[in-house]
Amino acid sequence: MRISLPLQLKHSLFEQLTYIVPKQKGLVVFYPTHNKSGFSGNLKSFFLYLSTCPERENYKAVWCTNNDQTYNDLKAKGYHVVKNKLDIHYQLLKAQHIIQDSSHVMLVGKLSVIQLWHGNGFKNSALLDENNSPEMRELLRKAYEQYAFIAASSPENQELMVKSFGNEKVLIVGSPKNDVFYDNPAQIETIKGQYGLSKFNKIYAYTPTFRDTGDFNPFDGRFWEALNTWLVANNALFAVKKHPWDKTLVIPEQFENIKDLSATIADVQELLIISDVLISDYSAIVTDFAITGKPIIYYFHDYDNYVSIRSFYYNMMEVLPGPFVYDSDSLLTYIKDLSWFSEPEYRLKFKKFLATFHTYMDGNSSKRVFEEMKKLN
Repeated sequence: MRISLPLQLKHSLFEQLTYIVPKQKGLVVFYPTHNKSGFSGNLKSFFLYLSTCPERENYKAVWCTNNDQTYNDLKAKGYHVVKNKLDIHYQLLKAQHIIQDSSHVMLVGKLSVIQLWHGNGFKNSALLDENNSPEMRELLRKAYEQYAFIAASSPENQELMVKSFGNEKVLIVGSPKNDVFYDNPAQIETIKGQYGLSKFNKIYAYTPTFRDTGDFNPFDGRFWEALNTWLVANNALFAVKKHPWDKTLVIPEQFENIKDLSATIADVQELLIISDVLISDYSAIVTDFAITGKPIIYYFHDYDNYVSIRSFYYNMMEVLPGPFVYDSDSLLTYIKDLSWFSEPEYRLKFKKFLATFHTYMDGNSSKRVFEEMKKLN
């Protein structure tokens, strides 16, 4: 990926302006680039915390978006939100701190950037991503080296973050988005009711990561029919939430108990809260859901092809507890019979997996990020 000359000039101008525009004490600007249009993830959780914490009067939290609905929703709730590009850039220039969740080469200069990232996963990313050109890596390195700090969830994740960003300022504070798992248990029924899902006895969530190239067709018509028949008989729902970057996955609309909730549920954490079983693949979302202590099935139907395109920091077969499923018939078998989840050998693997990715499991990750941010003042 190459940066065009006009874009280079724009970034250069922005960098110069960071030294000219005065910073506003207490202004914290949330600039999502992983899911630009939505209101989700670590940024959403920390934004809400900062907007309601006891010391909120000392801070002004501003959300940046390119989406009319997100803008209107946040505005209606009384939050500070900007959508116009010029307004967004002005907020970034005068921010005391900028909160990020993905890579952005523009954020260089006299800036305090806190990187919360978007997932504690397994794939090589940022400077370790072999799909980034040498030119892009140098631009990213320039942005990464000035981060005020980078959030990590465990010593193992911290090690990966240090290598990914080329920056030693990686702090084990946890993932703010996972604080929701420790909220009032009554929220499960509230969320189900909000999305009209209260009637189902069980919810099986399918949340695959995006594919860099090619079509993504994980199931055939025979599987969808067999799955729906079983779901109807057991009053269960197969709920699909696509990755924000996915462009090819098509979910059939004719089945009563299979629903694509990608556009309905903006924040995938809400789906995880109400789900009883997660089916995913190479996505970091499995490390989030593991906190719930519920079953996870790893559907690796295109494993050989995927690992030929993307490189991994961890050996997936060693760090994940399984079960690993490679075809739809086997997947249906594991969905129907969850007895494997109670087996002692599996429980030990699951416990080890959980400990590998989570030092803190207490619902206080946003608070820890806040405390570290205050030290930068």
